[in-house]
Amino acid sequence: IITIFDCGVVHPTHPRGGTQIWSNKTAKPVSYYPHQTNILFMVDRVIRGDILVTLDHVSLYGDSHVARFSFHTGMISQTEFKLKYTKSEIDEAINDSRFSNDFYVELFFEHIDSKVDIIIQDANA
Repeated sequence: IITIFDCGVVHPTHPRGGTQIWSNKTAKPVSYYPHQTNILFMVDRVIRGDILVTLDHVSLYGDSHVARFSFHTGMISQTEFKLKYTKSEIDEAINDSRFSNDFYVELFFEHIDSKVDIIIQDANA
């Protein structure tokens, strides 16, 4: 499960501190396998400020937190409109053997009217 939180809008009852703005949890469950080199998620949300992305594993025994990373939309290059996080830059993934050494997440963004408003277009996990 991938979940995206706006950390600038604090939700006092949510354990991760932000307000959830997107998740694929309600989508039809899909299995992913090690041989898959690209997994694409279309998010299509306007984001601004501090953003937290969490990765969770789903099994018959329930959901478990796997990894997370965060960024501020000000970090996004105004020429490339993308961010890339390697395994060593993703909290909890660095020491997790379920992630290959060449694992990375790449986020692609789309510029909209305001310089600070950005749409997450897709994420490569």
